[in-house]
Amino acid sequence: MSEIPNYGASLPKQYRGSSVGDIKELGIKKLFRMIVLGPSYSGKNNLCMFILKHSPNTFSHLHIIARNKDQELYDYLRDKPEGFITFYDSPPSVDHERRIPMNSGKPELVIIDDYSNDKLLQKNAS
Repeated sequence: MSEIPNYGASLPKQYRGSSVGDIKELGIKKLFRMIVLGPSYSGKNNLCMFILKHSPNTFSHLHIIARNKDQELYDYLRDKPEGFITFYDSPPSVDHERRIPMNSGKPELVIIDDYSNDKLLQKNAS
């Protein structure tokens, strides 16, 4: 059996959105899914900040769904450009998260903090 060619990668640049490709500084694809699990103070938020700092102009919007938004890192992020970050008091349904039209060409980043065992979030995400 022969290998299936990657036709998306071979499209001319004019047909590819800005969400296609890599974040060179991180060595990962622009479109990625990641789950970071660990105990309190293990560096999960620090990893998220590292990803944000090393992927400038990659994401069109940042959604933060956090059980406890009163954290130093989130206070710092609140001072960033207005309209780029949305904080949620309770988990929204997946349909209500998108802020930027899909044709913007840039992916959005969603951070879900401290909800790994939350049944309501699991229901809304499916």
